[in-house]
Amino acid sequence: MFRFALSWAIFAVQLCGYFALNGSIAALFYSGATPETAEWKCQPAVGRSFPAKAGTAWEAALWWPPAEALAKALWPEWAAQHCRRGRHPDAPALALLNLAQICLFAAATCDAALLGHTPMLMAWGQEGGSWAAWGGWLAAAYAWENVAEWVWHRVMHFPWLYRNVHHLHHFNKSPEPFDDMLIHPVEAVGYYIILYSPAFLFPMHVSVFLAYMAIMGVTGVLDHCGAVLGLPLSLYDTRHHDHHHELVDVNFGFPSAAIDVLCGTFHGECCGRRILAKRHVY
Repeated sequence: MFRFALSWAIFAVQLCGYFALNGSIAALFYSGATPETAEWKCQPAVGRSFPAKAGTAWEAALWWPPAEALAKALWPEWAAQHCRRGRHPDAPALALLNLAQICLFAAATCDAALLGHTPMLMAWGQEGGSWAAWGGWLAAAYAWENVAEWVWHRVMHFPWLYRNVHHLHHFNKSPEPFDDMLIHPVEAVGYYIILYSPAFLFPMHVSVFLAYMAIMGVTGVLDHCGAVLGLPLSLYDTRHHDHHHELVDVNFGFPSAAIDVLCGTFHGECCGRRILAKRHVY
């Protein structure tokens, strides 16, 4: 009973955390904004929706995929006038489907760990349960995800896969809150396998995995929020992935730019240096 309850609690935390973070970004940056005045926006000239202006509370609520999907299903004509303009017609449904998938991955990983089907350590006193090991395994999980995701993302840009699968995610040239879940479900499953794989590969403490997932979850949302956010010296910068949506053939890594810098696919500023990748046409 405890295992069942904890797994579904993890499902709920993942779900609520996603909505809370995206909703906070929408309220903080997009409420009352226009493309011309949004100096904080990665691509101010490409702002396509900005519905949450003063006096339009219903339009603000329609940022949320459940509300948007319900409105389009029950009142299609009204939704066509009030929902975010320029959105992919299947965006709300895909967002909900992919969000359900990632939450189920979270619950399944929790269940596997409780059953002892992962090498994760549950007690701090076990071998590897030290602060040095904590930092080392966090770095290992982070590095593994960056490399594996870069490879997966490059594969998604092979011509056939790009046209038939990954092109859906590139419908948005200038991402905004909740746009990160506009992904083909098959591609999403592949990414979620990579995302959760450290739990099954590394004998790290469970707290390391939770910290790793927090980093991945937050940066995944921030990379698609459309606002300029980051760390000093562009060690992390939301503009890096925004450049990928704008230019298509650069910055395949997530969330670090290091793998792109090493592989010659980085475009932008990193560690105080301006780097321009060789462009390819798909």
